Order: sequence, then structure tokens, then C-alpha cells
Amino acid sequence: MSRTKSYSFLTLLAISTGFAQISAAAAPDRITRPVDINQTMILSGSIERRAQPQFDRGSVDPAMPMSYLMLIVQPSAAQQSELDELLAGQQNPSSPLYRHWLTPEEFGKRFGLSPADRSKVVAWLTSEGFAVNESASGRNRIAFSGTANQVSRALHTPIHRFQVDGEMHYANTAEPAVPAALAEVIGGFLGLNDFRPRSMIGAVTPAYTSGVSHYLSPQDWATIYDLSPLYQAGFDGTGQKIAVVGESDVPLADIRSFRARMGLAANDPKIVFYGGTDPGFNGAQIEGDLDLEWAGAIAPKATI
Repeated sequence: MSRTKSYSFLTLLAISTGFAQISAAAAPDRITRPVDINQTMILSGSIERRAQPQFDRGSVDPAMPMSYLMLIVQPSAAQQSELDELLAGQQNPSSPLYRHWLTPEEFGKRFGLSPADRSKVVAWLTSEGFAVNESASGRNRIAFSGTANQVSRALHTPIHRFQVDGEMHYANTAEPAVPAALAEVIGGFLGLNDFRPRSMIGAVTPAYTSGVSHYLSPQDWATIYDLSPLYQAGFDGTGQKIAVVGESDVPLADIRSFRARMGLAANDPKIVFYGGTDPGFNGAQIEGDLDLEWAGAIAPKATI
């Protein structure tokens, strides 16, 4: 399965969370052959387009850590068909499935790996020397960690350094291959490179509309989107949490300065590193600032 489809399947999990109970048959076992590491199949869709040959600077240190790689599960055709039907019904007011959400565990039982298949995939990863960090409750992804040498050997793809736009990155140079017995249930891998999406935000000169320093404020947003009735009814984010996923650290001084200037009470965001890995400051910092500032501006008392 391509990386795009892998992302789509993760997105479907996010859509399909909730609490209603919907009975359905459990996912069947799909791995029917012994796992032979000498019989492999190539999985397409895991080559980073920016890792081009002219930027190749050779192999990385074999001992280089590669943490929290993600194995994405490929649903069967029957599971995908059932999932498509469920998603359509959840959004159709005339359907008996309308807004009947699933918990991650219910999702996993119907659309993820069976427990037996998951055990076989985990056994293969551990036999290759990887540490399995976590398995999603939805049974559609498994996080694991190892070294560049282990990745190269297990997935049959060298890991090289690439110098692009003055920055050094690493990436796999070939599509990964997995044991043929597991190929039907593995859709692909995430984390084989450290290239990140680039923010499209750029510096602009504001078109002032009043005096010399008029910008949009939280009050302007409230007027534009007619939020005042919500605020008057007591909906200001109290007791709510907003999760903002980012690629970079953000300086708390930026958030504090924004809130002070806009007349908002202090409310620092709580930074949580996925997998315990700090990404540091990078090109996504500005977008992270904006996301945190304006989520907090619209819901000033929410925990972010």
C-alpha cells in the first residue's frame, strides 16, 4: 500500500473514535504461511522524493538510532469495504449508523490485525533485533525502534545521508521489502527518513486598515465567526483539551507575548514529546506558534 493510503487509513481511525457499541465479526487471521525471511516482497510508496541521487552523501553510521518507526497495517479488501460503508453511514442522517462512533478497541477488532496476526508481526520485528515500542489500540500500526543497520538488513534498503538545501538528512534509498508471508498485512512504513513537510507560511507586509498597526485580534475573529453568543453562554474552552500536533519546539515566550498583547490571561500550552523525542527548533516553528496562539485565542481557557 502506498504511503498516501497508509496516511488515509490512520485518518480513518481518527474519524472512527467514540463510544457507541456496534457489533460485528472480529478480524480474521490473514497470515497463513510460515514467516520466511528469505522469501520477500517489495512494498512501494516509501521513497522520499527529495532524496535524489545527486544529493547522496553515502551511508549513515550503521549504529545510528532510528526511533519510533511506524509499521502501517494494510486492511483486507473486505475490511476496507466494510469501513467505507461504516464511514458513509456515520455521516448520513438517514442511516441507522449515523454518528455511531467506535472506540479504538472496537475499531481494531473489526478493521485491524487479529491478535494472532499481530503476534506474528511483532515476533518478526523482535527477531530482527527491533524493540517494539507500542501497538495502537486500533491494531492498525506498530511503533518500533532500532539502528540503521537493523533497518537496512531487515527491510533490505540502505539508509544514506542526503544534503538538500544546505541541510543534512537521512533516507532509505530503495523500497523496503518484507517477508512474503507478511506482505498482505503490511501497508508500508513511516519514519525511514527525517525529511519533514515544509511550512508554506511566508513573511508578508500587513495591509493596515486603521492607523499604522491594525491587525486581526481575537475579538475580530469572534465577530467574523459569530462566536460572541457562545462566549456569552459560557463556552470559552473551560474543561476542554485541544491537541495540536506539531513538528517543532515552540518558545513559550512567543505564546506568552501574544496572549499578553491580546489581553488574554496566561495559559501556557503543555508540550508532550511523542516517543520522548524532542524535535528541537526547526522550520515548522512559526506555524507551531500560530497554531498554539490562535487555538488559545478562540478557546482562551482550554488546555492545549
